[in-house]
Amino acid sequence: MSYIVKGYKPEKLFNIFEDICKIPRGSGNERGIARYIMDFAKNRGLECISDEAGNVFVRKPGKGASTHGPVLLQGHMDMVCEKNADIVHDFEKDPLELYVKDGYLSARGTTLGADDGIAIAMMLALLDEETVPLELLFTVEEETGLAGAKLFDCSVIKAKSMVNIDSEEESIVTAGCAGGARTDISLPLSKVDCEDGAQLFTVKISGLAGGHSGTDINSGRMSAVALTGMMLPYLYAQCPFNIVSVTCDGKDNAIARECAFTVYCPDPDRLKASVRTAESELKKTLCANDSDFSVSCNPEDLKYGDKAARKMCDSLTTKKVIDILGLSKTGALKMSNQIPGLVEHSQNLGIVKTFENEIVFSFSTRSSLEFQLDISCRELDILADLTGAEITHRSRYPGWEYNQKSSIREKYIKAYQKLYGKELSVSVIHAGLECGIFAAKIKNMDIISVGPDILDIHSPSERLDLLSCERVWNTLVSVLSE
Repeated sequence: MSYIVKGYKPEKLFNIFEDICKIPRGSGNERGIARYIMDFAKNRGLECISDEAGNVFVRKPGKGASTHGPVLLQGHMDMVCEKNADIVHDFEKDPLELYVKDGYLSARGTTLGADDGIAIAMMLALLDEETVPLELLFTVEEETGLAGAKLFDCSVIKAKSMVNIDSEEESIVTAGCAGGARTDISLPLSKVDCEDGAQLFTVKISGLAGGHSGTDINSGRMSAVALTGMMLPYLYAQCPFNIVSVTCDGKDNAIARECAFTVYCPDPDRLKASVRTAESELKKTLCANDSDFSVSCNPEDLKYGDKAARKMCDSLTTKKVIDILGLSKTGALKMSNQIPGLVEHSQNLGIVKTFENEIVFSFSTRSSLEFQLDISCRELDILADLTGAEITHRSRYPGWEYNQKSSIREKYIKAYQKLYGKELSVSVIHAGLECGIFAAKIKNMDIISVGPDILDIHSPSERLDLLSCERVWNTLVSVLSE
């Protein structure tokens, strides 16, 4: 079998990762990768179980025993499935098309899924190493609300030390994370026939960098949905229109790269001029990462007699859509007073979908403090109430509180320094990790989260630093060989 990654060690690690990239594994579609993991473990004669949720648990005996028994290694099987608009790719069945450039591994036009495929590869490769006893837990649906971790029966776990391999910065050992919740606001649509003389136009925002709505939320990268919320009130004031649809087919845990809205407008020339003005003014607010930002405004052709296409939201519904988008908070809302540079509270509107009778807006809210999550949920309740929309809060998960003393953290930092002569920093991150679930379920579990450098996760620009993988691998082997 021919592999793309050559000249990096250990070869088996990268071979396993490439095998993983051939298996579709979007959230909710982890059956194939679960079978691969179970076959891998069973071929080595190891104890392996799969629970009703689809999580996979493997137990490996090892040499001797660590002070606290086995060590638990943990990662998630699912990936965020994003692609560029011009790429034809079916995430339900197509393998990723990999390539190496300048020491980085990427997938052509799609997310790479190194978040968290590299964890799967490292955990499986470690099964062939001589280590202390290990327990390996591979979870499902992490990207859509940590569902697998929530449903897993932790009574089978004997370990008291845990290494989560779901971080994206080699130089940082993560020791705490934010909690979060997801919210759906569903606005009923009241429709009328389009007016005579009105023309149908689609306005589309594209070219933004996107990124992770937790770790990148304070990077200055702008959300296409947030820009839509800024643009719509301005355009409506210049030339009133009626909304037909708003579409952002992103992820609620990703900063939206594209968003489009379709309207019936009685004054096309004024609409197009207003769009150009808005594009020029919004461009002044963007960071360098979003330099490819652009806005298109194109007429839509209607088939003769297509009555459904000649329906539009009435004026009141149009204003409600504009209000929801314009008043929704997206971005970093508060910085931590205790940890410099840490976002304490954020919100991201990442998905907007228009159906026949409703528009659904999907939010992801994060905070280090449960009270702030409560505040955000109440604010969204108020927004839904004011616009006559229905609201559902779901997939809430706890944060992971920083522990000043950690044996596994100390061992990892010392091993890395011995190997590479560099100090690692310890950080708390503004993103949800499954560590919070396991910290709440397993009393006194000593936890760290580590991982190699992965850039631009949750976007088609995602790339994995191959030399960084080598260093993290060597550090893990050193720690687990003691």
